[in-house]
Amino acid sequence: MSREIKYFPIPGHEGYYVDVKGNVYSRWVNKGRHGVILENNYKKLKPKVNGRSGHYSISLGRKYQKLVHRLVYESIVGKIPEGMVVRHLNDKPSDNRVENLAIGTQKDNVQDCLRNGHHKAIKKIPKDEYENILRLKETHTWQEIAKQYQVNEKTVRNHIHIYRKRGKKTV
Repeated sequence: MSREIKYFPIPGHEGYYVDVKGNVYSRWVNKGRHGVILENNYKKLKPKVNGRSGHYSISLGRKYQKLVHRLVYESIVGKIPEGMVVRHLNDKPSDNRVENLAIGTQKDNVQDCLRNGHHKAIKKIPKDEYENILRLKETHTWQEIAKQYQVNEKTVRNHIHIYRKRGKKTV
């Protein structure tokens, strides 16, 4: 039982489309010396993951690099008002399904982050635990320590690095 995919054209970018699952498609085909032409087949494009943020971006031709969640929102829901952002309701920047996207202010975006427990402020390790972590490191891996403090491994390493760098003073 296969369902037909509904493609929504990306405004201002002929031959490019999105679907409700957050995928981006192109109908452009490079015919070598004959140039690039539009065909009837929809080819799913592979997005690039942006380093720190984890958001997906996609190239539309040679000139345009666009964030996938913004393309999905604009193509299916409508124009993004000035000063507003497109939020991922579950705080997963790779989840670009239209049902996971909403318009709001940056403050709304931070509130989502806090509600979902993904805000960096929540992920800090208490300063009085640094000595304990250094002792644990003698017998445990970073991953095990991170699990114990309910943070990711990078958070533990960063906190300890700053602690050591500052000469074991308060961080």
